[in-house]
Amino acid sequence: VDIMADSIWYYYTNNGTSQITLSSVITQNFNSTNGITKYFSLLLNNSVPSGADLIINTYNTQGKHEELLILEGNGSNASDSVGRIKYFYDAQGRNSIDTAYDYDLGDWSAVAVFEYVYDANSNITSIKFKSQNNSGAWITLLEYDHTFYPNNKLQTVIGLQDNTGSGNLMP
Repeated sequence: VDIMADSIWYYYTNNGTSQITLSSVITQNFNSTNGITKYFSLLLNNSVPSGADLIINTYNTQGKHEELLILEGNGSNASDSVGRIKYFYDAQGRNSIDTAYDYDLGDWSAVAVFEYVYDANSNITSIKFKSQNNSGAWITLLEYDHTFYPNNKLQTVIGLQDNTGSGNLMP
């Protein structure tokens, strides 16, 4: 039997006193396969709401994570969309691409992409982090290449990084 908290309340003790004050409340909703569908965090300052974060997760018909939406609030009833991640899968159901978006001036803009490459044994052989350079072209800024022994245990990890924004990766 799994026991999952649908709410968590954080308290702290004020400096030098024994007074206990509520600092934040987190609530979560779950779907039928125990995936978190909604995560809400209310921040308090001297028991007065001072900010809030709401994360909404959606899942596809296979139960795979499809999207994460991040909303931030200022403690009142207003919330702004600030971030979004979309998850994409290959024909074998493996996570192949994660795309992160920022919300700005009423529109979503892709700001980062993670690409995953697998071998025939479903080992991740490459992870690439891509972003746009100053001219708007997508370039790989960071890459990890993995090799595996015949028994599928990890053998090596090689990290490559672009420190200049030119797309040239160096170890």
